[in-house]
Amino acid sequence: MLKKIVMLTLLVLSNALAAQSAMIEKDAVVAVMDFGTHPGAASSDIALANAEGTTSEYVIARLINDGKMVVMDKENVRNQLEANNVKLTGLIDPDSAKVIGDVLNCQYIVYGNVNDVSVSNTGTKMLGPVGGKVNICTVKSHVIARIMNVHDGTIVMAAKGEGVSKSSYTDIHSLQGGIQIGTVTVTQESVHNALQKAAFNAVDILTQRLYGQK
Repeated sequence: MLKKIVMLTLLVLSNALAAQSAMIEKDAVVAVMDFGTHPGAASSDIALANAEGTTSEYVIARLINDGKMVVMDKENVRNQLEANNVKLTGLIDPDSAKVIGDVLNCQYIVYGNVNDVSVSNTGTKMLGPVGGKVNICTVKSHVIARIMNVHDGTIVMAAKGEGVSKSSYTDIHSLQGGIQIGTVTVTQESVHNALQKAAFNAVDILTQRLYGQK
């Protein structure tokens, strides 16, 4: 019985120490990389229109608004990496992360991927005497964000955020200003709306895990 108690105590202490070691100090300087697109995230006929770079901008905006980390200027980060011939998007291995850390003189980077973008029809509405109909659909996106300690290549924390946006289009205008997802056309605004919400959600989960509830 005593042995079980000791083992349980050690396990609790071990988990507590592991959680503590995963914490990032407040006001830590972080650099946000351009996000990539996960293989198979969407079918070949989807044009996400720079969703990767835009997603990183959403992540930066949320981190700055949260105020717990010091976020490096995106343009400065891009210029420094390009000047040193470091061009990385999406998944980053420990060796590449070390190079990024040395170039940018920071300890942490935030990176990740647009994991998927999907759409589902949720109904239609007839246009009456005009003819045609309005199709209503739901756009759903998932963004995976990770924080890496570039000094040792360890992933400090990871989170998967979800974003949902409504979209509508008419049959007679289905080819104007939209993004084709399978056989459904949704607006560019709706797709980026979902991406923004997913990015914000991922950042919120990360900061809550690292620093507790706001």
